[in-house]
Amino acid sequence: MLFAAMLLGAFGLAACSSHHLGRRELRPRPKLFVGHHVGNTWTPLWDNAKDIWQSCPEAALIWNREDADYQLIMSWSDGHWSARLLRSDFAYLLQKDSPDFNRILRDSCKALRYDALEWLAPPKIGKAAEEPTDRYELRELRNGAVSTSAMIDKKTGKVWIWTNLTDNNGKKTGKSAFLSEEVIPEPEK
Repeated sequence: MLFAAMLLGAFGLAACSSHHLGRRELRPRPKLFVGHHVGNTWTPLWDNAKDIWQSCPEAALIWNREDADYQLIMSWSDGHWSARLLRSDFAYLLQKDSPDFNRILRDSCKALRYDALEWLAPPKIGKAAEEPTDRYELRELRNGAVSTSAMIDKKTGKVWIWTNLTDNNGKKTGKSAFLSEEVIPEPEK
């Protein structure tokens, strides 16, 4: 727990999620098949592709049901649409009946959007080498009545000091963070 707190402070903005920095985190687009079963064949709803794309712009529409992350199975009978939204691991996410095709699409895409946030993981960019958990050390610094913390990277010798942040006029902002020191001592051998 202490190590996680040290890393969060040490890397400040880099440790913040990209959502907080105004950028959207890259996630794979969920692959969506929308269609119905005719005989022994699954058929995409070709004629409704524009409505589907407009209701679900975050999904990548695909025509092959087997390659889909999500399947929205729709059929028209007795004056209304029946729909079931399934995930590729057979999780049952939604069942809806309505004469309004677009209403079913909006509700299905909303369910897909919420589920995809949890179920689809962000893409992995190479395999990161695991860092030893003892690489960083947190120390207390005292100078008379003033006390603060320092974090030391034992591999490189780099030091970060817990500092109260100020604006361009030198006025305290009420925020604090670990800031890198200009002097880098020799690392331990």
